[in-house]
Amino acid sequence: MTRAIIAIDETNEEHRNMLQEFCLDIEKNEADNPTEVNMRFTGWETNPACLFHVLYKERRFSAPGGQYIAMIEGNKIISGCGVYLADGVAVLLARTWTLPNYRSEFILHEHLLPALLNWARSNNAKSAVVTFNEYNKGHLVWWRRLARQKDHPMRHLYKDAIISDEPELIKNVPQWTVKFNLD
Repeated sequence: MTRAIIAIDETNEEHRNMLQEFCLDIEKNEADNPTEVNMRFTGWETNPACLFHVLYKERRFSAPGGQYIAMIEGNKIISGCGVYLADGVAVLLARTWTLPNYRSEFILHEHLLPALLNWARSNNAKSAVVTFNEYNKGHLVWWRRLARQKDHPMRHLYKDAIISDEPELIKNVPQWTVKFNLD
């Protein structure tokens, strides 16, 4: 089946329906994941942490200051993530999710992250950051591994990234970071 990366247009009904199906799939099949609340569709109007609220009410991923992108297979979203500008810094991989059957394919690292970095550069961001909370800081293992692998095809994205060992307070929440200089 054909795959493509699309920029979610919040005024496009087809995109909204695909995103709703994606979120409902996550809600139904991954309720035991602590980050599922950030993707939950049910009750989105009153849940400021969830993707639909951030996208359709807060409009954090709306042009010109942000974008939500998705990898689709046919007409189904299999992975998605957002980027937005905060004080001139591109915050990458916001409200990120990949469906379980696709996680071993490194869709985020090999396809979506490069697209977000391109978006950041084209929107004149001088730096970019990916943040991790206590519950998902284990993902930093992958980032460190990719940064060290000299033969990984995406190493150019990670070789100069600064990966924190200790958290810093961001919006009063301890967060670990991966920082990129985009100059």
